[in-house]
Amino acid sequence: MQKNTFKHIIKTVFFYTFLSYLTLNHSIYLHGSQEPEVKQPDKPKTIISFKTNKNDIPYVYRDTFNDPTYVSYTMRAFVLCEKSTIDAMNTAKQSPKKASINISVGPHFQNKLASLPTGTTKDKDEHRKTLVAFEQSPSKKTNPDDYNQSIVISGSANISHNVWPNGNDEAILIIKNNEELALEIRTLLLSSSPQKNQKDTVHTTPEKIKAFGSKKHDLNDINAQRILNAANSSTDDHFVYTRTMNINDKNIEEALKKAAESGADTRIIVHKTALTKNGIPILKSLNEAGVHVSIHYPEKGKTNIMHVKDVITPTSYTNSTANFTQEGNDQNNVTIIVPNNKEIITAAKDHFAAVEKKCIPLKIALKLYEEEKKQKEEEKKQKEEEKKKKIEEKKKAQKEDKKQKARQDRSSEKKSPKKTQKGTKRKASSDNIIEEKSPKKRITTTKPVIRRRAQKALDFPDENEPM
Repeated sequence: MQKNTFKHIIKTVFFYTFLSYLTLNHSIYLHGSQEPEVKQPDKPKTIISFKTNKNDIPYVYRDTFNDPTYVSYTMRAFVLCEKSTIDAMNTAKQSPKKASINISVGPHFQNKLASLPTGTTKDKDEHRKTLVAFEQSPSKKTNPDDYNQSIVISGSANISHNVWPNGNDEAILIIKNNEELALEIRTLLLSSSPQKNQKDTVHTTPEKIKAFGSKKHDLNDINAQRILNAANSSTDDHFVYTRTMNINDKNIEEALKKAAESGADTRIIVHKTALTKNGIPILKSLNEAGVHVSIHYPEKGKTNIMHVKDVITPTSYTNSTANFTQEGNDQNNVTIIVPNNKEIITAAKDHFAAVEKKCIPLKIALKLYEEEKKQKEEEKKQKEEEKKKKIEEKKKAQKEDKKQKARQDRSSEKKSPKKTQKGTKRKASSDNIIEEKSPKKRITTTKPVIRRRAQKALDFPDENEPM
């Protein structure tokens, strides 16, 4: 009896242990069964990188087209002429993965449609330098809940050889695994809607990374608002660092002045091409208001430029494809705001300091600019004088040619033989010209009157008779 009781206890324990195992691991319950729950894989963390020209920016684009992860590409490029990137595009389109590539380029003379993938178009307003790629085409995605790997590349750098380490100063953002942002930017790139007359602005910095397009938003105003937000900050260590190739926007000018007045460490770097009739007054005004103005002024003969377009503050980093100009707002451009990312802000700030070391103060730049301007005017004047001199020399030579030809013509006339008088012959010889008279035929007749008439007829024949 005890033996049977022990066996029953063992069986009972085994049964409930096995039942618990099934319940925990296979979702089988006493009241029935259900399908096992499929656990969705965790979405990969968004990775944001800040790259400069020292990272061989064009290779970032090339490597993205070579990456087998991506099959759907949308790109807008002001300049696209770097050969290895173009080769990677064509290979991706023809390779087994049969990538879908939508590309439009700007009006720059270096863009050769014949070398670019079939279907590439040109847009006179295109100024973006932006690429977005997906693991699968968003339009062909079957399950909305499936995660779609993505990459976004955007910033100041054109896809050309001018961004090599010894070339331009550039800055771009590379954002991986942010599908929401990638879809947002793809929509901006594919949009064919016209520019709005009254554009929106963004007063409050967004809580997460976000992109804005120039067709709908005033990109200069977005930058100005980031500057004003930093100026109104209550922190002791508040600063505003900005970079642009050219500047003529008044809103940004006023925002930078207010930032300087607030006590913020306010700095701006521009390329020497900003020294124009519209740019110089703004830069002088900023300098007088306490803004530290630095000019990227390459040595004579060097063509590298300061091409970055960004705003750096303690709480945000704003990167754009547009300069701080009205033209930048009128063209097709993209601005990306990265909020509260200390790593990106620090990297951008360090790069700003490195570029600033290569620059000169506004006062010295203006002096060089005036000297260069004067030299160009003198060179222009000299070229005009040389051109005028060449024209006069040409006219003089043509006049002398005419005189020479006239002398030759007169000389030829003197050497040519003269017409002979009637009844005479001119006989030329090596010694002299002998003139001989033709002998007249005499008519003999017995009657004087008849003889005279016959001789007259012989001397003056009838005009109608053949000669």
